Amino acid sequence: MAILVTIHNAQLARKSRLRRAAQAALRAEGAPAAAEVSVLVTDDDEVRRLNRDYRGVDAATDVLAFPQEQAPGEPGPRLLGDVVVSAPTARRQARARRRAADEEMELLVIHGVLHLTGWRDDTEQERRRMLRRAREIQRLARAAGGERASP
Repeated sequence: MAILVTIHNAQLARKSRLRRAAQAALRAEGAPAAAEVSVLVTDDDEVRRLNRDYRGVDAATDVLAFPQEQAPGEPGPRLLGDVVVSAPTARRQARARRRAADEEMELLVIHGVLHLTGWRDDTEQERRRMLRRAREIQRLARAAGGERASP
């Protein structure tokens, strides 16, 4: 069984790039070969609502990750969870960082998947370490897709 990544409402992002980024992160982090992740690309209002309802933070953010618990031995792929990306925030961040919006969205999907595999970014040191890992995975994903990796 292969790693299954479902992309919903890609908001002008290329689904294949987001799927490849999520799959690269799952492989790099040693996820089971039969793992499943769902990615939703939506707007700031939806991300703010989810952030408020599930995390108690009444603000939009760039990416949210919702790990899933699956009973041991349950049939089918191992459901790791959901990643939610705000397309407008990704575009704003991309402009501010002078990179393509697709690249920013890839990085956010990878960041979300890293959270699903146990990474934390509560401290500045954890944030820096996680960002380095996400960029490394992004380079691997882009190379696997035959694209030039960004520095």
